Amino acid sequence: MSERDDGGPTDLEIVRACAEAMDLNTREVSMNQPQHTIRIMHKIGPSDAYWPLTNDEQMVALIRKHGLCLWGGDYSASEWKWHAETQIYADEKGPTLAHGDTANRAVCMCVYLMHTDATLAERVKPLT
Repeated sequence: MSERDDGGPTDLEIVRACAEAMDLNTREVSMNQPQHTIRIMHKIGPSDAYWPLTNDEQMVALIRKHGLCLWGGDYSASEWKWHAETQIYADEKGPTLAHGDTANRAVCMCVYLMHTDATLAERVKPLT
């Protein structure tokens, strides 16, 4: 999938990275709406769709597995933003920090940044 107009990742790219970071066995199906595209293999339950951008349970699982901190606050004088950052890091580069209009988007973007940064992936170890 191509990048958005602002050069950032698409929602599908973000969710795909989250699924990989959660070590989920997924498959992708072609549907009209991206949030129905990524499916969890062998899922027992009401839905096999994986879309932590809107699913709070899936978002909390990302927070717990990756030791993230989530908080809301005034990012600028005119906008309320959610913030998510890594709390576990092993060198002077510090944490990965992401912002979003929703808590879900901030968490997913933080995981996307962690997952796509090879050096960070080596520094940050998921909680087990």
